[in-house]
Amino acid sequence: MLRVADLHVHYGSIEALKGIDLEVREGEIVALIGGNGAGKTTTLKTISGLLRPTSGRITLWDRDLTQVPAYRLSHEGIVHVPEGRRCFPRMSVRENLLLGAWGRKTDVSADLGRVFSLFPRLAERSNQVAMSLSGGEQQMLAIGRGLMGRPKILMLDEPSMGLGPMLVKLIFQLITEIHEAGATILLVEQNARMALAIADRAYVLESGRMVLEGAASDLAQNPAVRRSYLGEK
Repeated sequence: MLRVADLHVHYGSIEALKGIDLEVREGEIVALIGGNGAGKTTTLKTISGLLRPTSGRITLWDRDLTQVPAYRLSHEGIVHVPEGRRCFPRMSVRENLLLGAWGRKTDVSADLGRVFSLFPRLAERSNQVAMSLSGGEQQMLAIGRGLMGRPKILMLDEPSMGLGPMLVKLIFQLITEIHEAGATILLVEQNARMALAIADRAYVLESGRMVLEGAASDLAQNPAVRRSYLGEK
């Protein structure tokens, strides 16, 4: 479905991505794990058009989207839920969600209803401004806003960041529900244990290079992954 081939990305003279390859098949959850500065967020930003690659190719259903601008990629169905939630703080929950459907010419009431069904807390707080929500509720809002775009592939960047253990568990349960409803997901997550538990396949990124890939269950048993990312000796 989504294929990234030999992708190189620079920040000035610094090469952030050094020829990475990855693919996401329809209906999968694919996890991308790695330490700080490994290039995970850069990968998502490049796929969603927020960064331009130095070289390489990004295709969706074999259609080359490498140079397509970000606003058009969202209309193609590549939806990026960024790190840090990035909700509009002084806009209401409902207004934030409607922005996720920006540019759509069809009625969005059914999509809004589905989001409120998945996230009842957002329905209860639909008229509250986003800045009044808790961290977990803001993450729900960010994901819900992404779903309003009817994504073909939903890219989630660190959805558990800054949340307590109970909320982390809830967010991963919700990601699983979204997947079971038919979503294809590319998940960047520093909580490698939780990411590998729900993913079908996974990649390990280190210093801008892909160093491991395979079934998530296999990587969860890999000694190097267990030592480096799961906190085991």
